[in-house]
Amino acid sequence: MKILFISPHSHSFEQVKGGAEQRSFLLIKALSLVADVDFIAFHAAKGFDKLPINVLFEQKVDTPRATRSKLNKWLPVLKFGNLQTTFPKNTAKSLIIKDLVSKGNYDFIVTRYIQRAFEFGLLRYCERLVVDADDSLADFFGWQSQYSSSKSSKLRYGLLSRFSPRQTRKFVKKVHKISFASKEEADFYRSDYLPNIPFYEQNCPQINFAQTEARIFFIGGLGYEPNYMGISYFLKNVYQKLVEKLPAVRFYIGGSLAGNEHLKAEWESYPNVQVLGFVDDLQAEYEKSRVIVVPVYQGAGTNIKVVEALQMRRACVVSECATRGFSAFFEDGKDYFVAKTDNSFVEILEKLLTVENLNSQTAENGRKKVQQYFSFDVFAESVRRLLN
Repeated sequence: MKILFISPHSHSFEQVKGGAEQRSFLLIKALSLVADVDFIAFHAAKGFDKLPINVLFEQKVDTPRATRSKLNKWLPVLKFGNLQTTFPKNTAKSLIIKDLVSKGNYDFIVTRYIQRAFEFGLLRYCERLVVDADDSLADFFGWQSQYSSSKSSKLRYGLLSRFSPRQTRKFVKKVHKISFASKEEADFYRSDYLPNIPFYEQNCPQINFAQTEARIFFIGGLGYEPNYMGISYFLKNVYQKLVEKLPAVRFYIGGSLAGNEHLKAEWESYPNVQVLGFVDDLQAEYEKSRVIVVPVYQGAGTNIKVVEALQMRRACVVSECATRGFSAFFEDGKDYFVAKTDNSFVEILEKLLTVENLNSQTAENGRKKVQQYFSFDVFAESVRRLLN
């Protein structure tokens, strides 16, 4: 079998940091187990030297960004979210792909994101096109509507979010297969579920309270609004109450601030809070922590940090928003804890930080579920199904 993979990213893979890059890397790794993979990247393709792939094209393609009039911006809405109007084709990239496809006898052409399939002009290859959508377009536009600064943009993206399920169904009927990271979203004809799995395969020894502090840990990109807004809310409404009950509690925050350096001083003004920035040795931070928190209250998609924490054999407390895509697999109160209110967040953390048996049993239950449903073997088998 022969596959052409077209990278949706616009930067090097030399350091695979973000969740999007990690999923792409894992997808290519899984594809290479069942096929010969040729690779196109409209950026420097560093970082793929350890994968058995053949890089056909790795060059930045500059295309001038056209100034869009108000009418052009609203045209997708006027056409009820027509995807070809919403995501215009990039002629330069499309021609490069067309030339390379004509030279190779490919069984499948694979990319990520529906919007990239239109940008790259891939609809001419629909019968052999496989698209990892990851998250739905309804989430994509909904997130943009939520964070748009103008009322006009909020309305425009909100309408596109409403139109997108119908347009997605039309698109899915044309392609070979499409995959989503949430089971709830993989309900289209010719769609399948492709789980988000941890990028790293390490895990930690079972928790030992005698060798650890009453430490809470969060890891995530702190330039991403749902993450830094969630941390600010958690500190103000949960952590302050927890400190009153457990003065020895410590909270460590890991992740690149990426332009939000001013938040470091604000967050560290709370008792026993330390902002680590980018963490080189994640396993070491997990090992020193008793509980992992995921206080994310907005945003689209699944939070891979939930599965990563459970894989590391650490008890995890999450907001309801962070359970998206996982509630079918993990049981609240058994595999992890879902904090439905600020006060319940405090109560759960207090128990997990002080009751070692509860902490260790919850962590072990969560780790077993990750092994069962979110291993690379499970991911690779799901990729094989996409190609059937």
